[in-house]
Amino acid sequence: MNVNQKVLALMVALAAGVAGAAGTTAGTVIQNTASATYTDPSTNLPAVPAAGSPAGTPPAVSNTVSTTVNAVPNFTITPNDAGAAGPSQDQPYAPYDKAGVLPGSQQVFQYTVTNTGNTPVTVNLSTLNRSDTTVAGVKYYIDADNSGTITAGDTLLDPAGPFTATNDTNGDGTVDTGSIAPDANVKILQVYTVPTIAAASTYYGADPVGNAKYDPAYKPGNATPTTSSTTVVPDPTSGTGNLTDNDNFNRVLVYTPTVSAGPIDDNSTGGTTPVAGGPTDGQTNPASGTTPGGTQPTYNDPTNPAIKIGVSGGVQKAYPPADTETVNADKVTFINSITNGGSATDSFFLLPPAGLPAGVTVAYLDAAGNALPLVTNTDGVAYPQVQNVAPGQTVNFRVVVTYPDTDGATPPTSPINVIVPLDSASDANVTPDATTTDIIYPPVLQFGDSTTGVGTAPAPAPDQLVSPGTLPTLVSNNNADSTAIFPMDLANVGGYDESYRLTSYTTVPTATATSVPQAGLVLVTLNDGTKVYVPIKYYTDTNADGNPDFLLPTDASGNYISPVVPAGTEQKIYAVINLPPNAASTNANGTNTPLLAYQTATGTVSGIVRSDNNDTISIAPVGTIAITKTVDKPTAKPSYVNTAGVTIPGEDLTYTIVAKNGFNAAVKNFILKETDSTPTSVTATNVFANSVFKSVSVAVAAPATGTVLYRFNGGAWQTSAVPTIALNTVNSVEIGLDTAAPNNAIDANDTIVSGGQFTVTLVTTVK
Repeated sequence: MNVNQKVLALMVALAAGVAGAAGTTAGTVIQNTASATYTDPSTNLPAVPAAGSPAGTPPAVSNTVSTTVNAVPNFTITPNDAGAAGPSQDQPYAPYDKAGVLPGSQQVFQYTVTNTGNTPVTVNLSTLNRSDTTVAGVKYYIDADNSGTITAGDTLLDPAGPFTATNDTNGDGTVDTGSIAPDANVKILQVYTVPTIAAASTYYGADPVGNAKYDPAYKPGNATPTTSSTTVVPDPTSGTGNLTDNDNFNRVLVYTPTVSAGPIDDNSTGGTTPVAGGPTDGQTNPASGTTPGGTQPTYNDPTNPAIKIGVSGGVQKAYPPADTETVNADKVTFINSITNGGSATDSFFLLPPAGLPAGVTVAYLDAAGNALPLVTNTDGVAYPQVQNVAPGQTVNFRVVVTYPDTDGATPPTSPINVIVPLDSASDANVTPDATTTDIIYPPVLQFGDSTTGVGTAPAPAPDQLVSPGTLPTLVSNNNADSTAIFPMDLANVGGYDESYRLTSYTTVPTATATSVPQAGLVLVTLNDGTKVYVPIKYYTDTNADGNPDFLLPTDASGNYISPVVPAGTEQKIYAVINLPPNAASTNANGTNTPLLAYQTATGTVSGIVRSDNNDTISIAPVGTIAITKTVDKPTAKPSYVNTAGVTIPGEDLTYTIVAKNGFNAAVKNFILKETDSTPTSVTATNVFANSVFKSVSVAVAAPATGTVLYRFNGGAWQTSAVPTIALNTVNSVEIGLDTAAPNNAIDANDTIVSGGQFTVTLVTTVK
């Protein structure tokens, strides 16, 4: 209602000479009769009333005149806003200007509706919203107990209906206060709910608007008007229009949450050294310690003390060591903190991190490792919630990050970034109000054959050919020496710098016939069939010529220690194996079975283990077949006829032939042959042209084994050393060892092992 109109109305009431604030009640009849007393001149006595007049009647009475008091209806709603006349949404009555209200919260404001006129009025209630925001579903209550709050005895006045004789007493389709007598008042409550989608720092408010009606026929003593109050109360100054009171705005400001999230608060519950009792004064770092990422504030994973977690500014970095199994996923448990910088106690939703790598999951727990309550946010989804954080308080919570095993089939890419979003429960959206970052640097190592870029190549499997008995060298790709060299990459694709331990031995173990390949050792078979372990040595190339030249240092166990490899880079090293001169060839009977150069690298900090088991060494066949022959007589008598005419046989010649496999590999299809040759042959012999076969025998010496077979004049092989033909017709003797499944034949399956030999004794008689 216009303030000036109220003042004028009051002035009108005063001018009417009323005693009360509301003036004389409308309909009151003011009567006035004049009377006089005098001395009757006829009797010279005081005049007396006419005979039969009631006692006390004056001797002279005028006629009676009457005046009826008009109705001057008026009302007001208080408290008024603080602006000029009319509604003022941005200058509310100070106590009705609230800050820090929450979306979805119910707001209750008490107003007083006072009848300032002289006749009963019924005040209809409606609502004026702000020009920039709207509150829907505004309701009113008759505050029967004047408590300022909604209580059981209060009468609901719902502008949306349904309308009854209780909430619409004059039946005009608008809720009202009911009839208010002059000078009386009614306490009402305006009630509305701040929208659940209300944005922070947004103003909402409402103005209870009153329009009154009255009964012009009201007379004092009538029953309190109800349905008869149907005449609109006019402007009291003009007597026209519709008196409206609309200067009663209240205002609320939606709470703006202030929250910060960060690393562990060492002084809060769940910290490493929490201060007992009460809120903390913000986030406090733990004490400094040593991590693979350097010296920084450090604490241990509360579920795995082997994991060091460092605090770097507002970011936490975990450096988990490798574990010993490769099936189950790995995990790191961080402790993060929330500080409520707002002015009200608040709760905070922990939202799912976005952009997690494949196979990475995140769970939230409270500071002690217990499950957090799940609470539904405004998007209808239930999230873990850290509850009831007082203003200025810092509270810890846990972030459990699970990721694929670094030694499994699909190791993670390092680093793993986890950005934890927090959303205040005191706002209407699900937009993060703060974030905190946790990073995991899992040890990720690729160890294998060298490539041009960072990383290794699992295929093809390189094979190095060596020639035993030659001088060892440090020249890569040299097949003419006895050294196998494998260029290798230590690719540190993890998150922190690290050196690596390359398995080898100070004391080389003794190999036996049943030994198997071991990391850092090459199992070599010697010509005599025994086995030895040959250690793998590791070099770097200091002059970048592609050849190893610097032998790496070793630890007490003989393991070689690589230089520190910065994260995201690789170190080229060279595996060097010097083969012994008596190493047996890996090629047997046309099939090459190379030796395995099994290598293992272990992180000196993380303990991560990576192996390369596809490098092989082929040993070339080197050597010759050595055959020596001796005869027992440098001269011999031939046969002759003596004087008696008797033929005297010639002397016997005993030939000793020693055949030895001097190769470092088995020799197949070996046949020793004695036969006459043509005069042009480089192996000229005429033993059977000038002597007669007498006998042959063979002695086999270890490691050669097998059944001795004989063949005469190119016939069938036989185990007997006695020919089946006439001795004087023998012109060829062949000897072989049947080493495969005995089949009385010499073929590709029959071999003489390296170092194997046999001795042949052949006796002939000179013709």
